[in-house]
Parts: sequence; structure tokens; C-alpha cells
Amino acid sequence: IFFRPRRPALMEQQRALLQSVHKELQAKQGQDHLLAPYMATPPVVVAPVMQLAAVGPEDTVFDIGCGDGRLLCAAAKLGAQCYGWDISPEAVEDAKQLIAKEGIEEKVSVHCADALAEAERIPWAEATVVVLYMGVRGNLTLRPLLLRHLQTGVRLVTVQFHMGNWKPEQMVHVDSHELHHDQPTMPLQLYVVNEAARSLADVSEEELQQWTLATVGHGS
Repeated sequence: IFFRPRRPALMEQQRALLQSVHKELQAKQGQDHLLAPYMATPPVVVAPVMQLAAVGPEDTVFDIGCGDGRLLCAAAKLGAQCYGWDISPEAVEDAKQLIAKEGIEEKVSVHCADALAEAERIPWAEATVVVLYMGVRGNLTLRPLLLRHLQTGVRLVTVQFHMGNWKPEQMVHVDSHELHHDQPTMPLQLYVVNEAARSLADVSEEELQQWTLATVGHGS
């Protein structure tokens, strides 16, 4: 259930306030250039993400905003070839340390890069699975890029946050009460790139604001 205020004037006031607070917090954290603030992937969702995406040895997995690389490492252990990108040098260094610790350097490669700014350098055609863990605003910012560049049939799994008007093929809820007392489960969404989805490649400012605001009501 999504929260949608009925009064347009109130809606606009809340949107403006939310955007202002979001920008202020990112600026204070030195993250105003990021699609989303850094959020470590909860260990409890790693295996369910792999299961939902049906990751196997034949897959090539991309993680945009890969953080410490734990999703990539899990996919590599299932035999997939994995690539990650993160704009944070610290996160990439953490990922490289984890990859080395697991001894899977031949299966996982991570890069310190802005996936939006360097989109043309990313070999999108190779991906069969993409995983994302960032906010709705970050997901919607990436949606046009993903739907224009990914091959038909690619499976996309988002952790916690959805893709706006692009509806998932499947959703599962992972028990997360130990992480969030006010949110006992964390949703995972599975999307499949197809021609119908490609019609949603363009994201309007209205859609962006609608879903960014709606997200506040239910905490996902």
C-alpha cells in the first residue's frame, strides 16, 4: 500500500520538503553526487537474491553500486562471472579485499567508476543478471539506461526498493526484523527485460516525484 496525499497543495509541499532534506543530508555526508547513499547489503538477503535471480554458472552478473561486493562474491561462488561498479573508492577497496579473501579474483572484477557518466564503456550486452540495491530515485535514474542497453531476457533483481511504474514479475519478502524493527520484512523484486518493459524506458519528473514520495509511507 502506497501513501498518496489527497490534497495537491500538501503533496507539493511534502515533495519539496523531502527533496530538500534528501539533498541536505547527501551534501552533509559528501554524497550529493551519488545516486544513493551507501547502504551495505544485509547478509540475510544475499542468498534470496541469488535464488530469485536464478544465478548459475552460465550467467554474467552486473552489480551497479556494488558496495563491498558481497552480492558479486555470492554469485561467483555459484559459478557466475561477475562485474561490479561503484563510485566510492573506499567501497571498491572493501570489495577487492573481500574478493581476495574469498580467493575468487578470476570470477569477480570491480571498478571504481560512475556508471551513469561512463555508461558507454560498460559492456551491457554481456549481462544476463543485474542486481541493484539503491533507493527508488537511484533505480528510476538508472531505468532508462538499463532498458535501452540490456539484452532481452536479462533478469534484474532490486533489493528493497522498486522500479516505479515498471512492475516486477515476482516479489519475495525476506525476514528482516533483526535489522529493522519497524519493517519486519525486506522486499526483493524480480524484473525481466522485454519489449513491454522497454516502453517504460523514459522516466518523467512526475513519475520520479510520485514514487519518491510514495516510498515514504511504507518504508521501502
